[in-house]
Amino acid sequence: MLTTYGTQALQPFSNYPITMDSMFIIDPLFTLPILAGLITVLVMKRSHIGRRINLAGLIFAVLYIFWGLSIKAHVHSVFQQSFQNQYGYFDHIKTNPNGPTTFLWKGYIKKGDNIYQSVYSIFDESTDLQFRVIPRNSHLIEPFVGDRAYEALMWFSRGYYTAEKTGDDEVILYDLRFGRDDLWLTDDGQYVWKNRLILDEEGRAHTFEQSIPSFDVRLKNLRLFWNRIWGVKNNFG
Repeated sequence: MLTTYGTQALQPFSNYPITMDSMFIIDPLFTLPILAGLITVLVMKRSHIGRRINLAGLIFAVLYIFWGLSIKAHVHSVFQQSFQNQYGYFDHIKTNPNGPTTFLWKGYIKKGDNIYQSVYSIFDESTDLQFRVIPRNSHLIEPFVGDRAYEALMWFSRGYYTAEKTGDDEVILYDLRFGRDDLWLTDDGQYVWKNRLILDEEGRAHTFEQSIPSFDVRLKNLRLFWNRIWGVKNNFG
C-alpha cells in the first residue's frame, strides 16, 4: 500500500487499489537493512548479535516508513500550494517518489483535460514549482467508453494518462505514473510503457497490447537525476 500502484487490500469486497504514494516500488533504504538483518541471522545462527542486527534492520525499516509518510505530507502541500498560486483550482492531485529515494518527488495534477507535472526535491531552496502541461487528449479514447480495454485502462491509470493517435490511426494510451526514460528531467523523454488499443471487427476496443517498457536512461540523465536529488535544478524543473 505504500507504493504508487497500491494493492487491493479490501478484496473481495472492493477491487479499489489502496495506495499511500509514500515509497518507491524499489527503495534500497527500506530493503537493504531488512536484507542485511536476514543474511546476518542466517550466517550467525543462534547468535544474540545476529538477532540484534536483524532487529535493528527491522526498526530502521519501520522508522523509514514513518519518515516517508511524514515527508509525503510536506511534499503534497508544496505541490498543492504552488499549483494553486499559479493556476488556481484543480481536480485531483497525486504525488509520489521519483525513483528509489524519498528525497526526490514527482507530482501529477489533473485540471480539465490536462495533466500538470513537476519534480520537487526536499533540498530545493524554493517551493515555487515549474509545471509542464501534458494534454490527456481524452477525445481520442471517448469513442471506446464502455469497451473492455477502455474500462481496464481507466481503472488502472486512475485518469493519469495521455493518449495519442498514430499515422496508422491506432490509439495509444500512456500511463504517466510509469514515467519517462528521461526521469522527467529533459524535454525529449519517451514514455516508459505504452498501451495500444486493439479493435474488433465492430470497432470496439476489446483488448489492448502493452509494449515492453523502455529504460534507455542515458548517462547524462543519470547525472541530472543525481544532481536533482540534492536540489540542483535545470531548465525543466
